[in-house]
Amino acid sequence: MRSQDKTMILISVVASAVVSLIISNFILGGSDHKTVVKTVEPLSSTFIQPDAKYFNSNSLNPTKEISIGGTPEPIPVPAPDTENQPEAEAAQE
Repeated sequence: MRSQDKTMILISVVASAVVSLIISNFILGGSDHKTVVKTVEPLSSTFIQPDAKYFNSNSLNPTKEISIGGTPEPIPVPAPDTENQPEAEAAQE
């Protein structure tokens, strides 16, 4: 490749980069638009006490086990196998 060919390739690459930059700024709007970003307020080390209406000694404790009716539920017994029941009756006869 001759040096003149390399120069032409370099010029075409630079020209296409400039054209694509101009077109993208036209389509996307460029940097004229200012972006407004909300800032975060700094955290404080003070703790505000929650409302006594909800957090008091009479409130429900969500970590306690709740039993409705006062008696614990019995452990469920597995249902008998009904699919093989006719075979079991035939074997008994």
